[in-house]
Amino acid sequence: MNNSIRTPASAKRGYRRKAADQIRHWLLAIGCEVHTSWVRDTPLLAVSGPIPPALCERACWSRETGRDGQPTDLALVRLGGCLLHWRPTPSAV
Repeated sequence: MNNSIRTPASAKRGYRRKAADQIRHWLLAIGCEVHTSWVRDTPLLAVSGPIPPALCERACWSRETGRDGQPTDLALVRLGGCLLHWRPTPSAV
């Protein structure tokens, strides 16, 4: 019999939901617009508006090509077990 203590997946998801709510409230307080969804057990927060410079410095930048063939920059940051995603405004790039 295995006596190791394991955290159930539902508890981990509850922790991530709470972290996502806290990050969402913080972003809303500084004037960002936030839409929350899930990728498996990871909260995904799509952010638009004034992104804090500290997040921009930590971001992993990528480029995607839309259906119209136009490339678009996008940024990803992992924070508190959540994934934040945004596309910068053309003036910010």
